[in-house]
Amino acid sequence: MSRIDATSLRERVLLFVALAVVLIAIADSLVISPIAERERKLRAAIAGYQAELDTAENYIRNMVNSRGADPDAPNRVRHQSLLDQIARIDVQIAKEQERFTSPERMRSVLEETLRATPGVQLVQLKSVPIETLAEMAPVPGGAGGVRTRIYRHGFELTVGGGYFDLYAYLRHLERMPRIYWGKADYAVRGYPNATLKLTVYTLSLDRTWIQV
Repeated sequence: MSRIDATSLRERVLLFVALAVVLIAIADSLVISPIAERERKLRAAIAGYQAELDTAENYIRNMVNSRGADPDAPNRVRHQSLLDQIARIDVQIAKEQERFTSPERMRSVLEETLRATPGVQLVQLKSVPIETLAEMAPVPGGAGGVRTRIYRHGFELTVGGGYFDLYAYLRHLERMPRIYWGKADYAVRGYPNATLKLTVYTLSLDRTWIQV
């Protein structure tokens, strides 16, 4: 420590900037990359559900077009079997949704993470536009042609603090099983503090979103 104190202010700043670069590299290898992989797997699962639905819906559409409005008994059985399969997929999607924090609880959960890391202060919190992550086409001849949509709800969160405090905050956020975050911007604002801007999100079948 006495060696650091003996350096000039400019050397101190350069030293801590170098430390910040190292921390960013560590965060990318330990935190950001696993989150990106988790999101990739989630998108792949959603794509798999969509592929199953497409197969079932194409069969039903072709059957109705070729056989008319009143197909024979075997086709009716097949038709019902496919509808049951689609219903099971809808149930599975609903179960997957339970892994995520509900949109109305997002703000309180983010406040809890801040309380868990006292060295980090909230700079700004604002909601971002809702995105449709996936859309399941309606079943031909189904009730009302209802489409199942999966929405991504997010906040843009900016926090400030020391290098180690922000790193601890990232680690704490990454361990939370029901919140996901994507884009992260880290900026040194002045020795020895920095700011971290994150896009934090959850998924829901409900389009309703609470504005900050």
